[in-house]
Formats: sequence, C-alpha cells, structure tokens
Amino acid sequence: MDKYIRINIKVLIIFLLIMVNFLPGNTKKGNSISYLQNYLRIASENNPGLKAAFYEWKAELERVLQVKSLPDPNFNFAYFISEVETKVGAQRMKVGLMQKFPWFGKLKLKGKIAFERSQALKNSFEKLKTEIFYKVKKLYYDYYFASKSIEILKENLLLMNSVSKQIRTSYSTGTASYLNLIRIQIELEKLFDRIKSLGNKLPSIRVALNLILDRPITEEININSNINEIGFNLDSSKLLNQLRIHNPELKQIDHLAKSNKANVKLKKKNYYPDISIGADYIFTDDSIVPGIIDSGKDPFLLKVGLNLPLRLKKINSSIREAKLKLEAIKYKRADKENKLISDLETTLFHFNDSIRIVNLYKDSLIPKAKQAFEVLKAAFSTGKVSFIDFVDIQRTLLDFELLLERSKTKSYQSLALIERLTGTKIKNINNGIN
Repeated sequence: MDKYIRINIKVLIIFLLIMVNFLPGNTKKGNSISYLQNYLRIASENNPGLKAAFYEWKAELERVLQVKSLPDPNFNFAYFISEVETKVGAQRMKVGLMQKFPWFGKLKLKGKIAFERSQALKNSFEKLKTEIFYKVKKLYYDYYFASKSIEILKENLLLMNSVSKQIRTSYSTGTASYLNLIRIQIELEKLFDRIKSLGNKLPSIRVALNLILDRPITEEININSNINEIGFNLDSSKLLNQLRIHNPELKQIDHLAKSNKANVKLKKKNYYPDISIGADYIFTDDSIVPGIIDSGKDPFLLKVGLNLPLRLKKINSSIREAKLKLEAIKYKRADKENKLISDLETTLFHFNDSIRIVNLYKDSLIPKAKQAFEVLKAAFSTGKVSFIDFVDIQRTLLDFELLLERSKTKSYQSLALIERLTGTKIKNINNGIN
C-alpha cells in the first residue's frame, strides 16, 4: 500500500512540475523574444494591409487560367426577311458558330505574363510582410527601452531619496549646507521628470503596435524583463549575397522583367494571323417544284477566317514599346539594388557600432563606474568628498546604464532592419545562431 502511495505522490509531483512550466508568464531564462514572436504571429494573421496584399496576389493568380483559355466562340443567327429561292427550296434562316484560335504560342505567352505578374504581387506581399515585421520589432524594442529606462531611473530615485534623507538629517544638525539640500531636491525633480516623460511615451508606442496587430489600442503590451546582448558578428559579403537573391523588392522587379520579356515575344507573334474556324447551317423549305432531287435539304458550310496583320507600323511600335519597358525595368532594378546595398552597409555599421558600445559599457565602463560610485558613496557618507563629486559619479553611472540598454535595443533594431533588407532570417545566414 505504501508503495502505491509513493508512486502516486511521484506522479503528482511530476504533474505539478509540468503544469508550472505552462503557467502564464513562465518564460525560460534567456528566451528574450518569446513575447515578440507572439506579436509577429499576430501581425501575420491579423494585419489588414497584409491581408489585402495576400488577396490581391491570389486574385491575380486566378487570371492565369483565364488568359490561357480560348476566347468564347461566336454564335450567329440570321433570318431571311425575303426568302432566298433556290432550286431545292426557299432558305428561311441560318445559324452559325465561329471559334477563334490565336496564333501558336500566344496563349502560353499570355499565361506566362499573367503568372509572372502574380509572382510580382506575391513578392509585394512578402515585402509588406517584412516591413510589418520590422515595425513590430522596432516598436517592441522601443517599448522595452522606455520601460527598462523607467526601471533604472526608479532605482536611482530610491538611491537619491536615501541620500536626501541623509542630507536633511545632517542639515538639521548643522553639518550639511542648505545649498546641498537644494541640489538634492533638484536632482530628485530631474529624475521625476525623466520618469514622467518616459511614462508618457509608453501609451503612444502601445497604440502604434496594437494598430499594426489590429487589436484594441488599449491592449497591454507584454515585454521580457531583459534582453541578452547579441553575441555574434555578421559577414557583410554573405548579407550582400542574400540581399541580391532574397530581397522581395528585387524579386518583384525580376518577375516584372520576366513578364515584360514574355510580352515582347507576344508582340512579335502579332506578325502572324489568328485563325477562326466555324460552321453555318441553313434551314431550307421543300421546293415548290415537285420531283426535285434533294428538295428541302439543309446546307451545311465549314468556314475558315484569318485576321490580316497589315498594320506593320502599329505592330513594330508595340514591340518597341515592350522593349523600352523591359529596358526601364533593368535600370530600375540596378537603381533599387544600389540603394538597398547602401542601406544595408549603413545598417550594418550601426549594428556593429551598437555591439561595440554594448561590450565597452558592459565589460569596462559600467564596472569601473560602479566601483568609483561605491568608493565615493562611502566617502560622501563620512563627509570626505563633496556632494557635487558624488552626484557627478551617480549621473555618470546612470547615463552609462541607460546607454547600455539603448545600444542593446539599437543592435536588435538594426538586426531587424538587416533581416528586412536581406529578406532572410539571420539564423539562416549565420549557421548555428538560434
């Protein structure tokens, strides 16, 4: 019996441990983008602009089958007001059917044009998706930085409040000057103002992010308490190669170029005639002359028609037009690629510079500033250093901590922009990055 009790207790403990892992807000250490990934998923599912681009692409894709199909046949009916008398009888009415067949290859080229245009719209959708993801990441990290800055400022406010109490006590005993009392009050007011300013900034970021997610603007934004430093470098040549291959704007232009190439071939097909094939059936009464062979027999006619491409100047002009448009697209792509490469190099510089600043402040400046602060704090409590020296080191440490968080935020925002420009996740570029 005791054995079964022990087994049940073990099962219960395992169950409770599993349930704890699934409790809301229980995020694994180091998983600094769990909330962000959820917002990206919501944006991809809910953003109305993204939905519109998706349905435009799907609608254009439906055109492929339409343009590849033969045109509808023409049906004609004729009634003879004045009957046409023939040997075998009077002709009263006629019905006919005519089907047009475009010259060989025309329908295939029309399908190619429509398909490439649909692919261009698909990449327009992908472009919009990368832009929305970048905006979500930028706003998320802006919200993180504002919240983290408030947290750091509040910690400094607690410190300065304790110093203020110390100065007031010293002032009441005559060991501290009135000037120091005023100075500490000024420092406290400045901290209060910075906290208030950042607090007022949070709602505007929340509204902007919720609008992208197509949620109520008052919906709360959840962020992780801390983000890790980025511990890897990026290869400029790899990024450049990914940009040229995967950037959705360049891919969109490439598909438009393919569409225009097919259009040039289609215009050249206009030198050849389209063929129409049909048949007529004529309803005939019996002959008024008795004994006529085939009396009342209805004639059946086969017809073949051709359009005559005689307007050669018009055809030549349409071909030149298509070639000029193709040439324009080639230069448009080159111009867009140059601009994107420039943006990528600038963003990569900001990314590397942010990483450098993070390492500088985390590994060198902040530890030294903390060490100096602790020394001056102890000396200030015994009256060995002036209030100005103490406040200066406190300001310096505060600025360093804020700059560290700002640089961490900028590094992630730069990384998001690099992913937008290359059209590829960084983990797909740098193997081993999760």
